[in-house]
Order: sequence, then C-alpha cells, then structure tokens
Amino acid sequence: MTWLTDEQDIALEMAVKAAQTAAPHLPRWVWRDVMEKYSFRLIRHTDGPIGFISIRKNDIHCYIMPEYRGRWIPRYDLRDLFAELLYKYGEVTTAVEKTNHEGIVWVQRLGFKQDGESDRMYTFKLKEYNYV
Repeated sequence: MTWLTDEQDIALEMAVKAAQTAAPHLPRWVWRDVMEKYSFRLIRHTDGPIGFISIRKNDIHCYIMPEYRGRWIPRYDLRDLFAELLYKYGEVTTAVEKTNHEGIVWVQRLGFKQDGESDRMYTFKLKEYNYV
C-alpha cells in the first residue's frame, strides 16, 4: 500500500540525496538551498519512504525509488493535491525527461497535455482533473 504524507523533513532529505546522485559534483548545501524553495509530499509505502512530490507554486515533480516504480499512490491523494493547486493557480505544470517513457504515460493518464519540449524534456500542463 502506498500513500502521500506531509512529512516535509523526510521528503526534503530524499530530494537532496536524489539530486546529489544526479549531480554529485555539486556540494550538499547547494541542493539544500535549492530544495528549501519547494514544499514536499512524501510518498510512503508500507516498507517506508519511497519517493516524494516536490511543489513550487503550480509546478510539481515526482521521484520514486527505482525499485518501487509501478507501485503508485491512490488517485484520491493526487486529486486533493491537484484540486488545491488548480484552485490557486488555474493550472498545474510538470516536466518529464524524454527518456522516461513510463513517466510520460503516467502524466498523460492523469490528464496532463504536452505543451512544449526542450532537448531533454517534455513539458506538460493540467487544466482540470477529472479522475477520482
């Protein structure tokens, strides 16, 4: 079983570790300063913390430990998060690496529509959330 929690400190620590793995040449304090600008929802499994959703204004990003990909959170948890952001900002944005085919399919299944791209990423917007 998997669910979202508001455990900011644990999610922040996971985010810093994930960022350090992606760019080990940057010192820990740089990541900590960057991550302080975000709020987080921890993704918890019965085994313990397995990922996080980072939120900065209406922009969200998700990280799941590779061994837990495919075990996802209930849509009602996402509904609550998206409803809050849609109410406040009118849309939710995210970006997915072009090589992350599972991530692309997942955000599209949630109702996000592709709205741009760069060399490495596709960008997506969600203007309404219709899933329960």
